[in-house]
Amino acid sequence: RVRANIAGFWGRYEDMQVAVTRSGTPFTVERVVENAAKAKTRGVELEVQALPLDGLLVTAGIGYLNAFFDRYVDSANNVPRPLQDLPPATIDRTGDRFNNAPRLQTNLTGQYTIDYTAGPTWLEGSVTPRIEWIYESAVWLAGIEATSLHQGHVNRLNARLTWRFNDERTQLAFWGKNLTDAYYFRSGIAGTISTYGVALRYYEPPRTFGFEVAHRF
Repeated sequence: RVRANIAGFWGRYEDMQVAVTRSGTPFTVERVVENAAKAKTRGVELEVQALPLDGLLVTAGIGYLNAFFDRYVDSANNVPRPLQDLPPATIDRTGDRFNNAPRLQTNLTGQYTIDYTAGPTWLEGSVTPRIEWIYESAVWLAGIEATSLHQGHVNRLNARLTWRFNDERTQLAFWGKNLTDAYYFRSGIAGTISTYGVALRYYEPPRTFGFEVAHRF
């Protein structure tokens, strides 16, 4: 009825390379690979699956990650400095966390499959409502000096209703994603801050609904 998996990890990096976007000469942005020298990652992950009732499936997961640089000097600095034809400014990121690496991630999903036999034989099948909650803690997409590329914690809620029939060969589904209409971005470019004074953000879709039809021959 219950299954659990747990994993712990610890990693050490030597001569680690990091790809960054930084300003070059005025009005230019370049992609370069920097040497971050030393870094460590450590964390733990737990996954649980439970079948408390026939047809009811509950899954949950939690992950903790601590990833940081032991030594990372002379990294590209994203402090605004427009119109200065100078070599790129640098910053010491020793002790900083990895970019785009949330410290905490959790998820909880529940679905219940209801079998039925009423109606014509070809319409017999099942209906499965499903709901999913996902949480991610805050992340930096660039250095801590690029405050406009700091994404706070995000909660997302997804739902799906699936109808299977015709000997489970035909499936109709209605789904909704990001039902809380969370406003968040996943990626961005920091190199434009020092050159143009602004950062680029790439936002994820808002609340979205859809309908699917599938048939296996």
